[in-house]
Amino acid sequence: MIEERWQTISVNDAYEVSNLGRVRRIESGRILMSQPRRNGYISVSLVMRDGCQKRFYVHRLVAIEFCGGIPPGMEVNHLNFCRHDNRAENLEVVTRLQNTAHSKRAGKFVDIGKNSPRGEQSPHSKLTLDDVLTIRKLSEQGVRRRMLAEQFSVSKQQIKNVVLRRSWADAWPA
Repeated sequence: MIEERWQTISVNDAYEVSNLGRVRRIESGRILMSQPRRNGYISVSLVMRDGCQKRFYVHRLVAIEFCGGIPPGMEVNHLNFCRHDNRAENLEVVTRLQNTAHSKRAGKFVDIGKNSPRGEQSPHSKLTLDDVLTIRKLSEQGVRRRMLAEQFSVSKQQIKNVVLRRSWADAWPA
């Protein structure tokens, strides 16, 4: 079993963070309640000297105090990919490139940039190329977007994006 060690938090010396990812107020010794964020990371709210609350990600507090800090341009990587596991032994400070390479090696990387799969190759696509071409043709013939949305089981907004070439912009008839 790992022994819990505490370090004063450099951004607010009224609090301590442990190597196990817990945060406490020094004065009372009370462990703060952590809050999971939508992105899966855990945060805590610290009361700053001016009385305002400020939210901090726990993994960043642990990395600052137990992993030698986070220099500008660096990120904190969770070695086991569990964003709620903020133990110091599970964290490392890396570049964005190293963080991405770690995810790719484990098969967990999802490219949402320019190189991401498009059209039918996208795992999120609900439409095929034939669907898109049919939607555009029917729209030109005056079929309402609401009817097309129902027929193809997508939203009216998606139909609008297809018709206006905001999505599937490179889809043209052969």
